[in-house]
Amino acid sequence: MAHDSGQDDLAARHFARALPLARTSGDLPLAAHIAVGSSHLALRTGDAPRAAHWAQTGLDVVGQGPGIPAPTARLHTMRARAPAAASQFGWVGVR
Repeated sequence: MAHDSGQDDLAARHFARALPLARTSGDLPLAAHIAVGSSHLALRTGDAPRAAHWAQTGLDVVGQGPGIPAPTARLHTMRARAPAAASQFGWVGVR
């Protein structure tokens, strides 16, 4: 809701706090969804390197357990969008 109300910095902090809690609880689907949200937020705020980081973090999470198709597909999409956004805006260092 913080992101929806234009409080992107607050949303990023909430996501950053939520991911370790979800991982610790063993809720890998929740952790994957948090990583998707974090990656999406980073892209929306123009931070392609951070978007790629969050997408890869999420892919690492989903690789730890049984298949989680929906967030896995979204994470691959976010991972692909990051370098595309970077090249569109002339950013370097995003792969």
